[in-house]
Formats: sequence, C-alpha cells, structure tokens
Amino acid sequence: MVSVIGAVLILLILWDAFETVVLPRRVARRLRITGIYFRVLGEIWFAIAERMRNARRREAYLSLFGPLSLILLLATWAAGLVLSFALIHWEAGARAAPTEETANFWTA
Repeated sequence: MVSVIGAVLILLILWDAFETVVLPRRVARRLRITGIYFRVLGEIWFAIAERMRNARRREAYLSLFGPLSLILLLATWAAGLVLSFALIHWEAGARAAPTEETANFWTA
C-alpha cells in the first residue's frame, strides 16, 4: 500500500512539473502542487514585505521572490520525488546494510 502512495506521488509531482514548465496555457485544475506552493510562499513573503518601512529595501526584497521561488519550487519537486521513491524502496524491503536487518523508512 505504501508503494502505491509513493507511485501516485511520483506521478502527481511529474505531472505538476509538466503542466508548470511545458504547457503553454494556464491549467484550470483547482488542486495543484505549484498553486498551493505559490499561494503559501507568496502570502508569507508579501506579509514580511508589508512590514518593511524602507521602500527601496522592500522593493529589493520583493524582487528576489521570482528567482528564489523558482529555485525553491524545483527543490520542493526534488524532495517530493526523493520521498516518494523512498516510500517505494522502503515497501520493497530495502536493506540498510549487508546484514539481515530491514531498513526503516529514514534509512530507505
């Protein structure tokens, strides 16, 4: 069952990456990893910017959002894929060491 969840997560992450990077149009689906990611990160980022009094500093801070959010989105996708493959590997009975001991999730 855990490996099925891992496989579904892999498919969802790869499909979300495809829709975000490759498709030339906006995707109308309500629940997307990228949409949730930008909604949460944007609210936090802009709430911090609203508290800044110096306009020049605030603009410099806001100009970092685009490039950093893209890098963090790629890192989020990568972390999700690593977690998903770890679920599959763990379910398959991963071996942490040459001993007969079965690996736990974090070792997988």
